[in-house]
Order: sequence, then structure tokens, then C-alpha cells
Amino acid sequence: PILKRYEMYIPPRVIPRHIDQEKLVVVFYDRDDKMSVITHTYDKESERFRIKHDRFGQFEFRQDTIAPLVSPMNIDEGRWVSKLKNIKLRVRDDLSGIQSMEARLDSQWVRVWYEPKQKLVSYNFDDLHLKGLKHRFTLSVKDRQQNKTEYTVNFFRKEK
Repeated sequence: PILKRYEMYIPPRVIPRHIDQEKLVVVFYDRDDKMSVITHTYDKESERFRIKHDRFGQFEFRQDTIAPLVSPMNIDEGRWVSKLKNIKLRVRDDLSGIQSMEARLDSQWVRVWYEPKQKLVSYNFDDLHLKGLKHRFTLSVKDRQQNKTEYTVNFFRKEK
């Protein structure tokens, strides 16, 4: 085991020129072949990638060009949701991880709750009094490599 983090510098010449360097992530494999993404920076002065880590293993560059995936759990297009207490969505990103998300209900910003271990996003209807029957919910999700996806659903709800 290593007691202190070490720095490793990798010159960009090991990366093919056709690969978009802004979409690169550093992947680490431990002894059990478990993969994790490692934060890295590009040092412009030395023109090298800098990685700080605290374990030995295999490192690899990968390109992350795939946007996060948003899947509805309890809502569908055009559905009546008057009996629901919240909207639940599953959010996944296979490589670099979720960086940020923003939700809007009828074009107004709303707060959502994110449970990263379950990859669950939820919006509670008690947070905003809705006017009218037809509504639009939009969730924008961005990963750490700036890949973005937007999920929009139109639904009907009658306030009690």
C-alpha cells in the first residue's frame, strides 16, 4: 500500500491525434479488475496529463462521448398523475459520471433530489402549486465530459 498520493505525468503523444482530448477520461483498474474513473488535469506548461492517485494498477485513457441516460420510472407521456406524490427518474452515466442536472416544470426551475447510489432523481409535487391541467417536466443532465441529455415529458395533473 502507498501512504501518500503520487503524481504521474503522461505525455499526449501516447494518445492518437484523432481523439478529442476534452472527452478523455482516465480509467484505473485495480488488482481485481475493478474499474474507476480518475480525475486528471492537462498541464499546459509541460504539455502533459497529470494524474494523482494512491494505488498501483493499470491506467488507461478512454473517450467519453456518450450522454447520460434518463429513464422514467413512474411517468409517461400524456399520463394523468393526479394521484402521484412525486416524479421518479433513473439517471445513469456509464463512464465519467454525473456532473450536474437541472429540472424545470412548466419552464420554472424546480428542486429535485438525487440519490447517487440508487441513481434516482425525484421531484416532489408538494414543492410547487400547479395551475391548470397540462404540464411539462424537463430534466437536463450533464456528465463530467460535458455530454448532455434532456428528458421532457408532458403530463396532466389536477390539484386537490
